[in-house]
Amino acid sequence: MATLERGEASSLRSECLITRRGPHGDEALEFEAGISRLPGGWTLMALRDLSGEKRRRVLERCFLHDAINAAGAVQGLAGLAADGIPLEAGLIGGATEALVEELRHQQVLFAAESGELHPHREAVDTVALCREVAALYASHPAALDRSIAVELNPVSARADRVLLRRVIVNLVKNACEAVPVGASVTIACGAQDGRAVIAVRNPGEMPDAIRLQLFRRSFSTKAAQGRGIGTWSVKLLTERYLDGTVVCTVGGGETVFTVSLPLA
Repeated sequence: MATLERGEASSLRSECLITRRGPHGDEALEFEAGISRLPGGWTLMALRDLSGEKRRRVLERCFLHDAINAAGAVQGLAGLAADGIPLEAGLIGGATEALVEELRHQQVLFAAESGELHPHREAVDTVALCREVAALYASHPAALDRSIAVELNPVSARADRVLLRRVIVNLVKNACEAVPVGASVTIACGAQDGRAVIAVRNPGEMPDAIRLQLFRRSFSTKAAQGRGIGTWSVKLLTERYLDGTVVCTVGGGETVFTVSLPLA
């Protein structure tokens, strides 16, 4: 606007991000804004909603990136096996399961984005769920040379089990990618303040500058363009379809993502 006021240009065009508080939490809206100076001292501003287009691009890039990575791991291990190189038991099976997990997650996410996802809420045994995710990551490529620990206190949550599993799998994957080789990621569950909670902890405190932007759709701690859908999808599924909340806290040398859900 200052450029227009100084007479340096008759029109400007730029993209802008607007955050609004919706019925399911904060929503990020992305627009292309055009501003023009008209005769008589009038100023015309037009907005074009880019949210759907941006979502589609991010989803497509994320899907291709993750699916290619998972398929590449399967291909590499199969090649080693074909060359007669001995592999750790279950390694190929784990890589194959990781590929299937990526495809299933993207299927759920596309349905959530289009409003076609219909959750089936039931009593979910969080101990069994956490053990299941820990077992999956025992041989997952993202957890290579890292360990998964569990701290389990029995509690049942009212949630869609498939969607809740997606959320926890995503958080564990992000945690594994955030820690160095040899580190441990912890999955914990229990009751707190009349709610069922599942927490994923990893060593290292996330800087505030990153933590405060985590749940934006297009934000990522990774350098590759088009990433940044992991924590955003966690927030989308948890708040819109699980009647829950997800927060990220730091302290004591750790970063913790906590999902809070209604008790069953």
